[in-house]
Parts: sequence; C-alpha cells; structure tokens
Amino acid sequence: MCSLSPDESSRKIKSAPVLDGDLSDLGDISSEQLVTLNRAMDSYHVREARKRIDESDLSKSDYVFIKELAREGIRDPKILQYVLMTTLGTKYQRDGNESYVDRTVSDLLSSFSGLPLLDARAELQTEFESIETEEDGLTLCQAPIATGKSFCARELVLNQAQKDESVLVTVPDHNVAQEWENKLIKEKDSSSDLSIVRLYGLSNDAIDCPYQKAKGEKKAKKLIKCGHTRVFRDLFCSSCSKQNSCLYYQGHQQAESADILIAQHSHAHNNPNFYGQVSNGNQNRHLVVIDEMPELKRCVPISRKSIKQNLKVLEEIKSETYYDFCCDLMIQTLDGMLNSLNKEADYLLNQWTINQLLGMETFWKELTGLKFEVSDYYKDKNRIPTSKNLIWDLEHILRYSLPLSYCDLKEKQYQDCLVYRWKPYLKNKRTLILSQPPNLNT
Repeated sequence: MCSLSPDESSRKIKSAPVLDGDLSDLGDISSEQLVTLNRAMDSYHVREARKRIDESDLSKSDYVFIKELAREGIRDPKILQYVLMTTLGTKYQRDGNESYVDRTVSDLLSSFSGLPLLDARAELQTEFESIETEEDGLTLCQAPIATGKSFCARELVLNQAQKDESVLVTVPDHNVAQEWENKLIKEKDSSSDLSIVRLYGLSNDAIDCPYQKAKGEKKAKKLIKCGHTRVFRDLFCSSCSKQNSCLYYQGHQQAESADILIAQHSHAHNNPNFYGQVSNGNQNRHLVVIDEMPELKRCVPISRKSIKQNLKVLEEIKSETYYDFCCDLMIQTLDGMLNSLNKEADYLLNQWTINQLLGMETFWKELTGLKFEVSDYYKDKNRIPTSKNLIWDLEHILRYSLPLSYCDLKEKQYQDCLVYRWKPYLKNKRTLILSQPPNLNT
C-alpha cells in the first residue's frame, strides 16, 4: 500500500494510495472531509491513476491523480496540495517544489466552473428528490463531476427497491458494475433483505468457465459467439461441476427475482429486447438507471449467411412447431430480406401487416415461444449454430417498424448486408441517465 508519509519518498510504489499521514497541518479539516478523502483515495479510479504513473512525465501523472480525486469530491485546495506533497511517487516527492504543487492544484480547480461544489450537491439532491418515479419517462442528469450523481442515484435506487419497486442498473464495464454492487450493499439499510444481483459476462476475469477456455470446446465457443447463451447454459452450465459457485450462471438464475439487477450496456447491445427480457425480470422493472450514457443508437448488420441459416432452421421445424403462423411469417420476412439483398435494395416492411400484428398480443407471445423453439433445435439436434437467432432482431424490427437498409461497405461486418438502427425502447419505465455535461473541460 502507498503511504502518505513524506519521509518515505525514496520508495516507488504504484499500488492503491491510502491515508496514513499526519494531518496536523490541516487542522481545520472536518471529519466529513476526512471520511470523503479516505474513501476517495481508495476508489477504483484513483487507484488506477496511481498504477499508471508515467516516470517520464510526473506532472501529467500528478494532474490525473488529483483530477480523479476531484471526481470523488475532493476539491479543497489545501487538501489537494497536501495529498500531492505526501503521496509517494509524485513530482513534489522527487523535487520538493512547492510552487509546482500550488500551480498544479490551481490549474485543476480553474478548469471547473458553475456553482460552488457544496451548493451544487445540495441542488442536485433536491432535484433527485423531486423525480416522480410513479410516471414513465426519461430524466437526464448531466451534473458535473464530484457533485454526487452516483450517490443520489444509489439513494434513489435503494428507496425505490425498499418500496417493492424492481430496479435495473446498467453500467459501461466490469469495474463500474463492481463499484455499484459494493456501494449498494454498503449503503442499504442493514435490516433490509433487498436482493442485489449482478449479471456477469463470460469474458469477466472472475468467471473461470472450463468450456469457454478449453481448446477442444469449439461448440461452446460458437454458441457464445453467435449469442446463443440460453442454449449454452442448457447444454453446458446445467451439468457443470462449477455451477454452484459460478457467478455467470448464478447471476442468470437469480436475476428474475432480484430487487436490484446490475448489468452492463453490452447486455442490451447483444440482446435487442434486453430492457424487457422476461428471463431477467426486466419486463417488471419500472425504474432503469443508465450510468454513463452509452451509444444509444447503433447500426446492427444482418448478413446473407445469417438469413440463410435462419431460413434453413425454420423450414426444418415448420412441420413440428406449435406456432405455425409465426413461423410462416418469419419465413416470408426472411425470404423478402434475401430477395432485397439479391437486388442490393432496401427491404420495405408491409406496414399494414405490422399494424395488424401490433394489435395481436397472442402473436408476440407465440413469437417468444418460436424464439426458444429455434434455440431448442440446436440443443436437440446437437448442432453448432453458424449465426445468431434472427428472431430476436425480427421481433424488435417488427414491433417498432424499423427500416432495413442495404449496406455494402469496406468493413467486413457491413459488407453485402441489411442494417437497422438499434436503440433501447424503455416502454412503461422511468429511466434515469447519468452523464457529464457536454463541453465540460474536466
């Protein structure tokens, strides 16, 4: 661990910094500030900043260090100066130049603008308290760093969950997911029995999947690559000796009944219907918190190979399916898409048909059944899919009348294909998006 004691400056350490120095020079520091400083020094982003010290440019490393502290709420110039002077590996520790410390802190603080920090925090908390969670809609919070966005959001999440409201939190990566999970557990009422579940992806370092890593398991890897995760869990997880301790498997088993589910933005990108997914209980989650606004729209390619593979499967299960009408409509739609590809033209949906389908609730239920019949086909036949199950995409395209455009670009995934623009549809939900203000020099 890195000490803040100035008499150990000769030792070069790049691990997480913690407060262990004499704060007598900061006699006016409050207990609240001290707690905030200790928490900030132990935060993930501050630890990462200290691990990436650039010995050839300590000024840059120092600036990144105190910038991350500012993100965690440390903006008192005296405290920032003290930290720069007493943390191992800083430029001051090497050169002892106090004017450098003053200048670095001044440069950082001058980059911030707007309300004083405490006033901004108080105003933000008031704004969060006024959010009407009973009504569906979108709330965008673009508050500056260190104003307590995440804290206020966690407070809102815990309050709603304690009122029996199921909540979904989506985050950009593994580390942010871990931080949300840890802080929610720490901040929730100790007497509360709230269930907080985090969805892990198979790529997470915490997942020691024998099938994903084994050289001979081509089938498992193919299922994962093509997005057939349900088939993967049925074929491999269900009989795996590690399932009881597997964070990936247990997360999916517990997701539907969780009061608070923490997932990553990639879950929604991989599954067009993630925000309403029944197997994760998301259809009942009224409050959705999106931390760090992701790319809300993106182009999804559908290749000729995928269309042909899905047509082949649907033709094979056509005589045995319980969902004849759905199966026929999917075959007709895929045939039309293939014809458009042959003509290098956009595919136009039949709007009259779509309008009829939108009023047929049984159709959408049967379409869900057909999706799983396609998945079961691979499992029962013990076959390896060569493409993703397009019925997930077609459901999304039909439900929201999304146009399919012909595309043939240099990038391999966008060669000779049809594309549609995906965006999350958050029907019947109150959605809170956290992000930083645009054009903020921080």
